[in-house]
Amino acid sequence: MEIAMARIGIALSAALLVAGCSAEAPGPRSAAASGPRGPGCFNVRTATDFTPAGRDAIVVRAGGNRYFRLDILGTCLDIDFNLRVGLRSRSGSSWVCHDSDVEVIARSAFRGLDRCPVVGMRQLSDQEVEALRHPSRGR
Repeated sequence: MEIAMARIGIALSAALLVAGCSAEAPGPRSAAASGPRGPGCFNVRTATDFTPAGRDAIVVRAGGNRYFRLDILGTCLDIDFNLRVGLRSRSGSSWVCHDSDVEVIARSAFRGLDRCPVVGMRQLSDQEVEALRHPSRGR
């Protein structure tokens, strides 16, 4: 029974993530690198490497070597150690340019799926990315 419930939870997580993506075709490579609406945008389909940044934020790698910090409203209890995290576009497009365009979906050990509103979003600088890769150098 427990294994079946875990499979249902994983399938539901995948369905939510797929449902958040639109059928919009990505533009040329140069547009995909910076986003069709500017350098601060990314496509949720290119989002990988979700890293917790404390209890109220995650860092997302998107479109190659671009990193974004997403500050979330404090509703995701396990976000600082959760291994099952995804993004869902809320804008009707797969492109995210503002914090209101996206929400974090996290599987909580206690509450099932958590939908976590994003309340702040910014692209990290090269120095911040380097500090993430080599935390001991920033000290």
